[in-house]
Amino acid sequence: ISIIGLAFCLGRAVSRLLKLTFVGNAEELSVSIMLGTGTLGLAIFGLGIIGLLRPLPVIILMIVCLALTRSEIKRLRQFGKELLSRCRADISALVLVLLFCLLLIILFLRTATPPIAPDETIYHLSVAKLFVQQGRIYPLYDNFSGNLPFLIQMLYAVCLLAKSDIAAKLVSLLLAVTTAVGLYAFCGRFLSRATGWIALFGFW
Repeated sequence: ISIIGLAFCLGRAVSRLLKLTFVGNAEELSVSIMLGTGTLGLAIFGLGIIGLLRPLPVIILMIVCLALTRSEIKRLRQFGKELLSRCRADISALVLVLLFCLLLIILFLRTATPPIAPDETIYHLSVAKLFVQQGRIYPLYDNFSGNLPFLIQMLYAVCLLAKSDIAAKLVSLLLAVTTAVGLYAFCGRFLSRATGWIALFGFW
């Protein structure tokens, strides 16, 4: 959760540098998290390329990122307050938010199980684990896909450095939630909020 929070702060800082404008909280939240995920992933990738994919350099990198973007934490807190005030004003929105939260509880419980999906065991986590064991990103000869490391795998590597494959699954779920919120934001901007709710639940 802290990794995604840091990604939001980084992404919002980048979006302000790019002078992006957002239509609604959902768009700001989803775009900021995804921009921040890419930024943080690239930074960790850089550490991996130079052979510093180890706990201390990664911790220092995250502390520096947090220090540079700490002012954005206030905005993250405001999202919760604005969501609560909207739910109080609109009972239908409250019902939909509660239903979505119920769905998320089920999905969060599912992440508490050890990795069993083929993508996790054959590629995403296994490749990241090899990088962590070597402390660097290097060519793999027995897994071709490992020679095309994704930025999301860099976040998985951070979780594996903390010796938690379940944390990597949680990061993946939170990014899936961000994608669903992004669909809602897209529909809210170009179609309607009702269509956005259908897309949000339909995504799952």
